[in-house]
Amino acid sequence: MSSFVADLDQDGDLDLVEGTVFGTKYWYENDGSESFTAHSISAGGNLKYIRVADLDQDGDLDIIQGNSNQPNYWYENGCY
Repeated sequence: MSSFVADLDQDGDLDLVEGTVFGTKYWYENDGSESFTAHSISAGGNLKYIRVADLDQDGDLDIIQGNSNQPNYWYENGCY
């Protein structure tokens, strides 16, 4: 399992992105009141390494996930 903390929705608090070796990915949105809302991110593959960066240079953080055996997947942040 791999995890990464970043402010994905640009609301001033840290959110959590988590991936498993089975390809399941979750974004836990920090609601700012000691609670989180879980969002599932779907894609296939045995992926476990997660990084976030502004890949398309639009001012928000996108998610990159992959491993040494498969191509990387890019999830464009289009929520906000």
